[in-house]
Amino acid sequence: MKIKVGHLHGGRAKIYSKAPVNGTVEPFVAGQHVAVSFFLNGRKLLTRNVAVQRRNENVGSFKASIAVREDGKYAASAKHVATAALGGDSTVRKSWRVSFPALHPGECGRVVKGFKKALAKMGYASGSGRCFNERTGREVLAYRKVNGMSRTERAGKGLVKDVFGGRGGYKVRYPGADNMGWPPVWGGGYHYMQLEGWFLDGGIPTAFFTHTGRLTDGTGEHHHDFPVEIVAHFSSHPGHVQSVEVVMDVSRWYDDPVIDLRDHMAIMDNTAEQDRVQANGANVFRVGAIIGDDDGHDHP
Repeated sequence: MKIKVGHLHGGRAKIYSKAPVNGTVEPFVAGQHVAVSFFLNGRKLLTRNVAVQRRNENVGSFKASIAVREDGKYAASAKHVATAALGGDSTVRKSWRVSFPALHPGECGRVVKGFKKALAKMGYASGSGRCFNERTGREVLAYRKVNGMSRTERAGKGLVKDVFGGRGGYKVRYPGADNMGWPPVWGGGYHYMQLEGWFLDGGIPTAFFTHTGRLTDGTGEHHHDFPVEIVAHFSSHPGHVQSVEVVMDVSRWYDDPVIDLRDHMAIMDNTAEQDRVQANGANVFRVGAIIGDDDGHDHP
């Protein structure tokens, strides 16, 4: 018994294609079946029991296929369990890898749909549909930023391969002083704020990124700083040290005007979203505890 994997190019099958396995059994005996098993990275995915058809007087043939949906090393093997009419036989595993295309804005199809689904599984809310739209581009930009890549919306072959392989998912982390730089292409300098985390989108944990700063684009330079006035009432006298706690209500960054986190990914070059964050900024701070007031008590 022999098998051959078809539709391969350089030992690779295209992502979202079907990899057919064609086999032969000799001699041919009517009524026989073969179990064709498929593997991914050594783990059995499924087994298909297929009938043996007459190819010629002495040779029977069979076929099965698998849809290639993930990155990794695929393999297939076939086994015929001995019957009264025909002895048992099996093949070695035949393996292959996966090839990935670069994806471009405006492109549509099964691969784009699968790419967006794979992004969403890692926390990048790329939306539904079969087309590489503006929202997809922003998720690619977010993915590239999280993974230390250049700040573009380009989805090259390597990036597409990593996304389908589940590599590069978002993890909440402290920005750190060495990661506060604002890209020179958008004006340079430093972030005013990096606020990141997770929210539930239909019960699915999804990442959000609120990075704001001075933005230079085709319409000019936009300063997204803002004045904040906080009124605190307390008394003091010379030599008395007091502390005033300033509290930031994170939720109010998204309240007035309301910001939909599903459309709020990778906003660093998005003037409209930056303006919305700026408009909310003056309302997020309030006075908390005043510690060490002159009456000898701490005040909430």
